[in-house]
Amino acid sequence: MYDFNSSSPTTPILQHLSRLTTNSQITSMKLIAMKLSLVIFAATVFAHGNSTSRDSCLAKILDDDTIHAPTATRKSTNWGGAVAQVAAPHTSYYAVVGSFIAPDPKPPSKAAGHGPWKGSAWVGIDGWGDGPGLFQAGITWQVEKAKNGSLVTSFGAWHEWVPANSAGFENFKILAGDILTVLCQTSNSSYGVCAIHNHNTGIVVSQPMTAPSAKTTLVGKHAEWIVEDFMEGVNGNPMKPVPLADFGKVEWFDCEAAAVGTKNRSSTEDAFVVDMNFNETDWTSVTTSGKNMTIKYAG
Repeated sequence: MYDFNSSSPTTPILQHLSRLTTNSQITSMKLIAMKLSLVIFAATVFAHGNSTSRDSCLAKILDDDTIHAPTATRKSTNWGGAVAQVAAPHTSYYAVVGSFIAPDPKPPSKAAGHGPWKGSAWVGIDGWGDGPGLFQAGITWQVEKAKNGSLVTSFGAWHEWVPANSAGFENFKILAGDILTVLCQTSNSSYGVCAIHNHNTGIVVSQPMTAPSAKTTLVGKHAEWIVEDFMEGVNGNPMKPVPLADFGKVEWFDCEAAAVGTKNRSSTEDAFVVDMNFNETDWTSVTTSGKNMTIKYAG
């Protein structure tokens, strides 16, 4: 079980990943990911810091969330993944962690032009009807066609406390197939730290954050593991959803969330599934198994 009680978020991340290396299933996934990394290395461009601008949005829920059974599948126009909800009425999530394999994005099969096509994966607290705040960190990917027809892929890592803009982690290289662990942990409703560890490079980055305003402090009723069609404004134009890349699949594992006043951990096992749906089409297909989850592109 993840040690959320360490005073330094980077310390439990390293302990967490050290524990993962003893798990045969995760070790097998790492070997597959490393092979994938070698295959696509030549076609990949590394993005640093803010080179891939993006802004997250709260979940755009398509139906009345109050009418569903606790584990029924929900639909959102911008989120796909899993959302855990605190079981007790007088408690709240203070930390969330998850590991995943960076995908190998491609242009959608019916897409015309040169792109770019994009997407993101992240862990966070709040954002599912909780209020205006969302505390999160994760990665963004982008793929476009070069003039010679080859694909150019780039990645960026970021942190964000919505409604403030996202900010990038500098000099944090990501390659498709890398194993990443993302942790967001708070000490109170208005202060927290997010950290990301790239297990393939051994690099850990972290950033403290403060709520943008008194109105955006955390409620802590939901914790999430998400792939998002995020919002972007180009050259000063209004924000709009980015063209979603065919990300293949994002494999998640060891997803946990900790709540105040209980030793029990939430995970994807007891979370409800969210399918991304817009233009009356499901764009993700989500399956969970214990603390693991697969989010497949279904567009």
